[in-house]
Amino acid sequence: MNKEIELKCEISDIPQLKKMEDIEIYKISQNYIYQDKFSSIRVRSIFNPKCNKTEYVYTVKTKGNIQDNYSLYEIESIITEQEYEQMQELSNYVIEKYRIKIPLNNELMAELDLYNGKLEGLLTVEVEFPNKEELKKFSKPNWFGENLDKKIFSNANLSKMTREQFLNMIDRESYEKNVCIRKEIEKLIKNLL
Repeated sequence: MNKEIELKCEISDIPQLKKMEDIEIYKISQNYIYQDKFSSIRVRSIFNPKCNKTEYVYTVKTKGNIQDNYSLYEIESIITEQEYEQMQELSNYVIEKYRIKIPLNNELMAELDLYNGKLEGLLTVEVEFPNKEELKKFSKPNWFGENLDKKIFSNANLSKMTREQFLNMIDRESYEKNVCIRKEIEKLIKNLL
């Protein structure tokens, strides 16, 4: 069981995407099949366009006895496409997004998420840390915005929102800025391909 220590932020500017070989892009569909205030169970389809391969993952996340706002316990296992399809039928809560993995200093990785469907207009970035000391030492790149509340902006919580609820949660200025930033990121990626 891994202890997940992460920071989730808004996007304030366009990240530096210099070379395609420096980044990884995935199309993710994640379906929540169980949620309560302490834990969630999801299945994910992760498509990698570089190698034209899809991986299916079953994940349990739990707060357990962790008191801080940055950590969770996480158990993941690879499942078959058939198992994914069967479990997906149990879900009413789905998130679709593109994830761009961008290397940072100190062997850290930024995971930039461009949400689709009912959450289109939302951009977030997460960084996972090996321990709390690394989190405390972390200096955010200039394209990272404000820290996001992990309860409100958890994917499990976002999956339950309707389009209307999402639009009421995000202010108009942030939404419009995110739409512009997303367009620029998509242009950068096309130019890199």
